[in-house]
Amino acid sequence: PMLLGPLFVQATSGSTMTGEFDEKMIVVASLWDREAMPWQADWYRQRVASHLGDKADQQFRLYYTDHALHGDEPQLEDPSRVVPYQGMLQQSLRDLAAWVEQGIEPPASTGYRIDDGQVIVPGDVAERKGLQPVVSLAAKSAERVDVKAGTTVEFTGTVSVPAGTGAVVAAEWDFDVAGEFPVKSDVPAGQTEVSVTAKHRFNQAGTYFVALRGASQRAGDADTPYGVIRNLTRVRVVVDD
Repeated sequence: PMLLGPLFVQATSGSTMTGEFDEKMIVVASLWDREAMPWQADWYRQRVASHLGDKADQQFRLYYTDHALHGDEPQLEDPSRVVPYQGMLQQSLRDLAAWVEQGIEPPASTGYRIDDGQVIVPGDVAERKGLQPVVSLAAKSAERVDVKAGTTVEFTGTVSVPAGTGAVVAAEWDFDVAGEFPVKSDVPAGQTEVSVTAKHRFNQAGTYFVALRGASQRAGDADTPYGVIRNLTRVRVVVDD
């Protein structure tokens, strides 16, 4: 028997991570990462807590990005199902600089629990905290709806931003699983929670995963490409002839 994890870490970073440091640190991890498992970030958080004790919150943050994969390629593997994590990384770098240089504490770490090796984040934005907005979506108040071809379905959703992390800047819809999100809902400036609705007619039989993608930005800037943090969710529409 042997532990492979420490060998992998030593091969990639040159040392085994101990959690022993004396400055400030922000760790960003993706919940859908297939190469660096999300629980590994929790493992390191525990090392930090063992080293810093009661001072851990004064020097360490952990932010999870839901629906994000491992790489930072310019083209997402499946835009209808995943979001980029670059916005989270960019904002975390800004927050780290402000923390070190000006003593401005960043928002609280993402709230989560470990269940059988899985990192589970709360559905409520006040409990989840962190930096990423939380998106909810329903079709006729359900996660699945069965309709006949030619039926128009109404969807309702919300985009909510954790306290102190900015404002909602976008709410976009993808009805055909193409990942292009061509339909945009109007988003009032400066809001931390936005409710949106949309209707779509399904003419062809099939199973459709309708997605709502929301975005937030610390300054509420809807035009900048930087520090835009996205999240999405989907509901299933089954269309019969």
